[in-house]
Order: sequence, then C-alpha cells, then structure tokens
Amino acid sequence: MMLIIALACALAAAVSYLSARFAVIPILQRRGVLDHPTARSSHDEPVARGGGIAVFAGLVAGCATALVAQAVSAQGVEPGSEVIRSLLPLAAAALFGLVGLIDDLNSLSAASRLVTQLVLAGAFAVAVLMVTGVGVFATVAVVLSIIVVVNGTNFMDGLNTLVPAWGAGTGLWFGVLALGVGSELLAIATIALTAALAGFLPLNATPARSFLGDVGSYAIGGFLSVGAWVLWSDGAPATALFAPFVIPMFDVLYTLGRRIYRRENLFTAHRTHIYQKLQTAGLSHEQVSAVHLLATGVCVTAALPVLFAAPVYDPLIAVAVWSGLIIGYTAMPTIVSRRQSRKPA
Repeated sequence: MMLIIALACALAAAVSYLSARFAVIPILQRRGVLDHPTARSSHDEPVARGGGIAVFAGLVAGCATALVAQAVSAQGVEPGSEVIRSLLPLAAAALFGLVGLIDDLNSLSAASRLVTQLVLAGAFAVAVLMVTGVGVFATVAVVLSIIVVVNGTNFMDGLNTLVPAWGAGTGLWFGVLALGVGSELLAIATIALTAALAGFLPLNATPARSFLGDVGSYAIGGFLSVGAWVLWSDGAPATALFAPFVIPMFDVLYTLGRRIYRRENLFTAHRTHIYQKLQTAGLSHEQVSAVHLLATGVCVTAALPVLFAAPVYDPLIAVAVWSGLIIGYTAMPTIVSRRQSRKPA
C-alpha cells in the first residue's frame, strides 16, 4: 500500500507541476485569463488565473495510477461501495471545479454561482446519504458545510501559497485519518491531493506565475468538504475532521459577520480578512501562509488524543486550544503592526 501511495504521489506532483508550467499557464496567458491588480489586490502584475486545472489533473493522474496499480497487484480492487465512496470527493472536486472554471472564464453573477453551488451541494448531500448512511437529518448539515467550505476556501485564496499549503496539509491529515479507519482508496485520493498541490506550490510562490483561480479553490473546497463526511461515516472522529478547518473558516465567518454588522456590500472586493491584514501589517505572503499552516498544525495536534480514545481526554480540551488560537490569530495583525512600527527606519 505504501508503495502505491508513493507512486500515486510522485505522478500527481509531476503532472500538476509540468502541466501547469508547460500547458495550463501558457494557454491561460494566451487567452487573457489573468488576474489584473487593483487597489484591493495583493499582487502588482497580471497573473494567470486558473492554475487549479493542473492541480486537478495531477489529482486525477495520482488516483488513476493508484487504482491501476492496485488492480494489477495481489490486492486487486473490489468494485462496490468503497470505490464509490472514495470517488465521491473526486467527483465533488470535478463538478465544483467546473463551476469555478466557468466563473474564471466568464465571470458568473453571484446569484448564478450560489444557485449552482446549492444544486450541487444538494446532489452531493443525497449521494453522501445514499452511500454512507449518515441519516436523513444530516442532509441540511451536509449542504451547509459544503457551501461554507467551498466558498470559504475561495475567500481565503487571496495570497500566494496560502490555500495550496493549507489544502496540502489538510489532505495529508485526511489521508492519515483514512488509513486509521481502513479506507485505503480514500487515503490514496486525499494524499494524492496533497502531492498535486505540492507540485503547484513552486508556481504559486512569490512572484507567482499562476493563481489557483476559482477552478482550483472550488475544487479543493468540494473535495475536502465531501471527503470529511465520507471519513466521518467511516468512523473518523468529528473533532479530528474539523480541526484543519478551524482557522480558515473562522477567518471567513468572522470577517463576514463584521461586514454584515457594518452594513457593507458583501459583493464588493475588500481586504479585511485577518490573513489580508497580516500581510498589510508587514508579513510576506509566504510568512502568512506559514502562520496558517502552523496554526492548523496546532489545531490538529490538539485533536490527536481523540484518535487514541485517551481515557482522560475530553474533546472540549481541543475546543479550548482552538479558542486560544483564534484569539491569538485575531490579535496578530495588531501585534505585527506594532512590532513593525518599532523597527528603525
């Protein structure tokens, strides 16, 4: 199994990087699919938007390689529920990514995007219900969580390397959880996502040659949100599954709440996310990404004892750690700004 995972990861990373550098980015540049800098942008030059196409290509290549390798090995692949369950996150990445690609190319209206996302989320909620048996009353929760994670991932994709690094870390964690509950095919898919994002990272590092675009952020959000429900139905603890979403989803919901409170137009571009304030305060794109990755790592670490059913460990301890991190994260822009102001000119 480890050899198959290694093979899938190697191909996923190679396909992601090579297709992005030599095919996807040149095509996007020729077609003029570019993010042009504005007063609210974090970049100074036009950058190709839609590099997530290459990430998805790497993900598919990694998963296909693993399936073929298993089929020709002594293990084989038994068609049935496990295969379908494992392919659900991949299908979510494909369909939500398609919506994002259409938006990258033609700029859909906010209403069109939301309606399409609701339809897709409803379809995947039914699919999750059918193949996992999570219960009919979970349908609304599945729909809401998919919508929040898909759009939240898109909102967080405003700095170089931030979402690719977070998505890679979350995919790796989900792979560990999948192996822990015996979902080997799903483990391959989630770790292949990590490899595909790792392959794209060098092209997204400052100065970025490409952004994920809506196609990439929607695909990542769809994959991880549906994958979390499949893992939960397989027996992975909810605390462990929720851990990597704590910081980014707090940033999104906190910022949204502040904007609603201030009666701002929610459909206008802005730079009021906490991660954006960190960059404005003086941190580089990669430094903000490192802060997020470290905070996510602490959130995951706080949830680790849940996996081992530690007799003296209560999940509320993880919640307490997360709360402390959230407070510190919210205060970080002010702290960084003050430290920067004290530096000699």
